[in-house]
Amino acid sequence: MRNPKTFLMAAAALFFTVNRPAWADDFSSETSQAKICVSNGSLAQAEEHFKKASLAAKKKSPQYGDYATSLLNLGSLYCQEKKGAEAENCYKEALDIYKKAYGENTLETARAYNGLGDAYRLQEIYEKAAPWYEKAAKIREASAPEHTDLADTSASLAECYGHLGRKTDAITLVKRAVSIRQKALGNRDPLVAKTYFLLANLYEDTGKTQMAIPVYEKVVSVCETTYGAESPKVATTLEHLASMYQKEKRLADAEKTYKKALAIREKKPSDTAKIKACIKAYAQVLKQDNKSDEASKLESKLASSAAPAKDKGGKASK
Repeated sequence: MRNPKTFLMAAAALFFTVNRPAWADDFSSETSQAKICVSNGSLAQAEEHFKKASLAAKKKSPQYGDYATSLLNLGSLYCQEKKGAEAENCYKEALDIYKKAYGENTLETARAYNGLGDAYRLQEIYEKAAPWYEKAAKIREASAPEHTDLADTSASLAECYGHLGRKTDAITLVKRAVSIRQKALGNRDPLVAKTYFLLANLYEDTGKTQMAIPVYEKVVSVCETTYGAESPKVATTLEHLASMYQKEKRLADAEKTYKKALAIREKKPSDTAKIKACIKAYAQVLKQDNKSDEASKLESKLASSAAPAKDKGGKASK
């Protein structure tokens, strides 16, 4: 038999849809404007629109309807703006509303649980973030085990576990996230590449270099297709891959990979720190392979870039 409370809430939602008041259009309009601002990177303007949407919804809507949604929207935006405390307050209010309306173990409460995890994770309070993600993951696994929302929760929880020293658990979670995202988004999606990169990082951190190598190789391929062969993301992944080759004594592969990474880095001369780091790592491999002359030539680039500029009289400028 259908739960009377659920039936009444569904009837109220239907009535609300058919007899939509003017303030609800304000909510929709402000929310749409906010999302446009987010996509354009105008986060301050987005915040203003989301606040107006929330105010409109709070006036007359059922708390578990548009108003709770507005709190989740604001919480997500605050996370993007690195305003962890503000995000935490929004998600806590939304959670309280959802618990009263639906109970503790529903997909609605899972959204708030996951949001609280985000708020704490972005403040790097991983020990507080993990339990909220665990709650969200339990609900999502039971209700929608192949949904990308579960992949999002799993990847975020894996990051927390990684920082808390639970790297084996983190690897299990990232594998789950990869599986879901691959099925839903395909092999060439940027989010899939990001998840593979996280998995390779975890293999690297736990000393599983032979397992990290094929995953980094996959990430390079996806990033080259998605972002272009000269993307900094490609260079970063190549550097990690070269380091793994070096640890496995595959020096020829390491040299070739560092050379490719350096060529990408040098296309952006202003990023001197990353160029220098790449040169140092590349030179180290050359020395290990008894190619001291080539290593010296590379290191001379470092010396010349570190030398102070001279004025017209030949004196070093201050």
